[in-house]
Amino acid sequence: MNRKSPLFYVALLLALLAADIFTTVWFTRLGMAEANYLLAPLAGSVWMQAIFKAPFALALITGTALCSASCNLLRPGSGKYPWLAILAIYSIPPAHNLLQIAGAFLLR
Repeated sequence: MNRKSPLFYVALLLALLAADIFTTVWFTRLGMAEANYLLAPLAGSVWMQAIFKAPFALALITGTALCSASCNLLRPGSGKYPWLAILAIYSIPPAHNLLQIAGAFLLR
């Protein structure tokens, strides 16, 4: 897959979203509480989280793709920057979860 292709960025984003879901389930199974009150009842189930987050992911991907296309029209080659910003933002939840999980193992 070409790094300039929007599908490359969509695949990376979907991987980060999946990592967030899986680390959240792991996090809650260790007995830690989910801080997002909307997600807390669903935090222990991969499938329930995926169903809950799917519309938001679709809107995020669509909006970022439109923004990326607009950037490319204004300045060719700049369409990667909206994707890079979204990837940076969505790398924070799984990283945070992994840090909390690591801390839980270190305190045992």
